[in-house]
Amino acid sequence: MQWHGWATIVASPGVEDDEAADRAQRRAEQAVAALVERVRSARSDNEFYDVRSHNGWYQLAFNGSHNRYPASGGPVEFARDVAGVAVGSYGILYILDEDVSYDWQRWVMRRGHLTLERDDSLSPHIGKVEDADA
Repeated sequence: MQWHGWATIVASPGVEDDEAADRAQRRAEQAVAALVERVRSARSDNEFYDVRSHNGWYQLAFNGSHNRYPASGGPVEFARDVAGVAVGSYGILYILDEDVSYDWQRWVMRRGHLTLERDDSLSPHIGKVEDADA
C-alpha cells in the first residue's frame, strides 16, 4: 500500500482577522506539529511527515509505503486527527491499498472532516497507471 497526502493547516473555516484568531491559528499549528512528532517517533523509515511554514501558510506533507495497511494509526486516522485539531484545514489524501482493490481512494479534508470520495483520475490503477499482466 502507498499513500500521499497534503494539507494546509487553518484553525477555523471563518474569516476572523484579529488577535484571538492569530492565537487560535498558533494553537492549531502547535497541535499539528505535536501530531507529526507523535507519528514520526512511532513510524518506520517507510513514512515521511513534514510540516512547515511557506509564505505565511502552515503546510503538511506526508506519504508512505508499506506491505499492508497499519494495524492502528494509519494515514486515514492521522489525517482525521489533523482535521480534528485544525477544523479550517483542507487537503487531500490518496491511498492505494492493493490488498483491498486496485482503485485509489481519495480522502478529502475540509471543515474538520475527512470524507472518502470517488477518484477517476488514477482509478482503476491497472489500465490507467500500469499495464495489466499479460
